[in-house]
Amino acid sequence: MERFYLHKQLNGHLIEDQKGLRFANEEAACRYAVRRAAAFIGKARDVADTHLGIEVSDGSQTRCIVKASIVFEKP
Repeated sequence: MERFYLHKQLNGHLIEDQKGLRFANEEAACRYAVRRAAAFIGKARDVADTHLGIEVSDGSQTRCIVKASIVFEKP
């Protein structure tokens, strides 16, 4: 099992993952990041625009980046 770090960016604020999580491989870590982004969007309660990024890193290289946005528009 490899350790991967999931650094989050929320509306321009970086939250670095210091502990990381163990996954069987890079693909499993990236799939987990997609699920985490979807879960975050499902919990959003603010009507302001929200931009989220989750960078999956092995500690030395970025392996994937998941980006999600909620954009609130009025007609």
